[in-house]
Amino acid sequence: MNRKCSSCSTCCEGWVHGDAHGHHFFPGRPCHFMKQTVKGGCSIYKDRPKDPCKLFKCGWLQDPHLFPEWLKPELSKVIVVKESKEGHNYYVFKNAGQELSPKLLEWIIMFSLNNKKNIVYYIEGHLRKLGNVAFCKLDIH
Repeated sequence: MNRKCSSCSTCCEGWVHGDAHGHHFFPGRPCHFMKQTVKGGCSIYKDRPKDPCKLFKCGWLQDPHLFPEWLKPELSKVIVVKESKEGHNYYVFKNAGQELSPKLLEWIIMFSLNNKKNIVYYIEGHLRKLGNVAFCKLDIH
């Protein structure tokens, strides 16, 4: 299965951290190069930096066998990011403009349990972890 971002630019809208040609973006500040149009998108797409722009792949793109079509960030308002710390792989479910709905939170919890995946998610700004005991003891910010 080969997925493409297409019209999705949620990662550039200020929900993840990055730097594009000296312009920082982070939660609360979209990328400086986001088009100021209804469709959005990148105004320097052909000349965007390799890191993070060309290299970044959300979990929806990176692991299509794990994440359903409806979890595309522009649809679900969640960006899934695969991370690793001290030998523990985990997925971070980052809110992208709205709190997790009860239905989505239930899906995330069942995803972790059914697939034996370590996960991090946020409820009202508070970090929550679910996974194996060693992972749950890690200090993650």
